[in-house]
Amino acid sequence: MPTCRICHHAFNSLKFQTEHISICGRCVNTLNESPEPARNAEIRLGEKLARGMQRNAERDLYAEEEWKRLKAKKVLADLENAVALALHGWITRLLEKPENSTRDFKIMRAYRRGLLREEGFADYPVQWASVAHRIRCRDGFKCVTCDATDTTLDVHHIVYLSRHGTNQQNNLITLCRKCHEIEHERLFDLPEAYDPESPEPIRPPVTIQTAASLAAPQDKLGSLISANASLIVSVDANVLSPRQTVPPYPVRNPESTIPSNIALAGQAARNPPDGATLDFGGTRATKTPTLPIQPTNQTADPSSARAADHSRDAARSPDGSLTPERSKMVDKEDTYEVHILEVLAWIFVVILILFLVILK
Repeated sequence: MPTCRICHHAFNSLKFQTEHISICGRCVNTLNESPEPARNAEIRLGEKLARGMQRNAERDLYAEEEWKRLKAKKVLADLENAVALALHGWITRLLEKPENSTRDFKIMRAYRRGLLREEGFADYPVQWASVAHRIRCRDGFKCVTCDATDTTLDVHHIVYLSRHGTNQQNNLITLCRKCHEIEHERLFDLPEAYDPESPEPIRPPVTIQTAASLAAPQDKLGSLISANASLIVSVDANVLSPRQTVPPYPVRNPESTIPSNIALAGQAARNPPDGATLDFGGTRATKTPTLPIQPTNQTADPSSARAADHSRDAARSPDGSLTPERSKMVDKEDTYEVHILEVLAWIFVVILILFLVILK
């Protein structure tokens, strides 16, 4: 007589029987009608073990053997850790005994045999079509209940996914469409039916993000940061300070300014007077006066331009440095430029922060 691997009872016929699992109808109903993850049953069995270990340790405190007393003191000093270390082996020994067939032991056997999850729920995997094909091949492309082969064959979960069932092969069997509808007590051709193998299921499966898809936004952010690395590096902490008046880029250095006497000589060399003789490597030429393009209502005055040049040079001190008045003007212009850079830098930082927040 076949024996159920969940309750260890022998029956004339079982509900489902494959090369991986043999289970009776009573155990199937127990797991589906009152669903509970294996973690709850393990906690209850752990509490039972803790009460027994505490009772035995308190009794062994007065034992004649010294090793029993030392062991009892060690257990009572850290009872929780002692229970955690002994729980798995204790449950395994109890599951081997057929007389232990209460609901908690059924749940633990179903969990150990891959029918039940420890906690939480599962959904159809992304590769469900290939998983279902392997189950049909295992069962010989026939219904395990009525041996039908010339009809639609579905893959059925012995413990439903909505009852903390798993997608492991021990929990999967092949049923024809008629037996599958009887098992679920509903017709699968109704609009609310869900066929995970359909190319266009009514309720699409839950999409699972892979490691590559999760890393894509980070890669995009990394490329953006690398593309703007030079701009980010150029933003100095001093630029972000509202009191900063010194620009973060080199300004005109008064010590490197050309002295006025040299500047005048150079200007005279670049702009010789009209009628002067020019020597180009042995070839002599005379400069002809050129009239600048002026509006019709104005006349060109070269002397005024030279006077303007002399006025700008006069703003410098004899040693070539800027006078105090000119230095104040330069500092004022530089301060305006610094303020503009500060505003641009703050705008860039705000845009970058908003972009990072949107990506998260």
